Amino acid sequence: MISTDQRNAISGLICFRASLLTPDAGRAGARLPGMESNLKTWCYHTRARRDFCLIVLAARIQDEKLDRVTMRKQIAVSRNNFKAIIDEALQLDIINPLKCGQISATDYFFNLYFETYYAEWRLIDTDVSTCLANVFEELAGSFLYMDQSLATKKALSLAILSRAESVKSDRKIRLSKKAASGFSDLSTWVVSNTFNRDLLLLLMSASITGKFENVSSIMKKLNVSRNSAKASLKIGCDNNFFLKKESGYSCSSSALDIYLAWHIDVFRTYPDDLLSAFAIFHRSLLNK
Repeated sequence: MISTDQRNAISGLICFRASLLTPDAGRAGARLPGMESNLKTWCYHTRARRDFCLIVLAARIQDEKLDRVTMRKQIAVSRNNFKAIIDEALQLDIINPLKCGQISATDYFFNLYFETYYAEWRLIDTDVSTCLANVFEELAGSFLYMDQSLATKKALSLAILSRAESVKSDRKIRLSKKAASGFSDLSTWVVSNTFNRDLLLLLMSASITGKFENVSSIMKKLNVSRNSAKASLKIGCDNNFFLKKESGYSCSSSALDIYLAWHIDVFRTYPDDLLSAFAIFHRSLLNK
């Protein structure tokens, strides 16, 4: 059970993330502003490439070593697809040349991602930042004051670590329990293609704001074909993730509630120093 303030804060976060999905070339939209277009496009080209970037960055933050076998299992791709991702990442200077099968982020990519990810967060509405800051301060049992620069570093690192943990195929906290077969659970559906994660954001935002999405707007914002969009929407509607009305599509209240509660459950696992850093970070975004 989450409080009204928590619900409002996470709802605002969802709408912010959905607002970054714009009908620009590629699937990156307004995310990572300032990053070179070819690199930014690659980072969001497919679900697997996005997950690859997050997991590589998280390993660098935690000073962990990544081997090819573990990495391929975590992003759940075929050998051939994984080889293509590695080759492309090497060409774009995302990862260092492999030594003994180990994968690591380059200084160039690591620093650039942090810089542009911070620029992305600065696009958030000040009211949403205030709500999030209040919720994080409330979740921290004992609020810890720290320098703003340290809080920013911790918050950005934790945001990446949290996203990286949520995309791993062996993640401990799933959005929904894994179904015996098919796409009848939300977590399985989300990672079943290249754009469902963003589609979920769009339709959750539509449910929150009451501004429903039609197939044409989804095609433009997610850079997908009409047939692909309609096929994914049909699965979502058949499994009660989504609702279809004359005005367009939105997320069902049950699926939205699951997502909101899941977010708070994840945040509750964080120690007080990180929750405090998030609160300080979001208050700092008010001084844009």
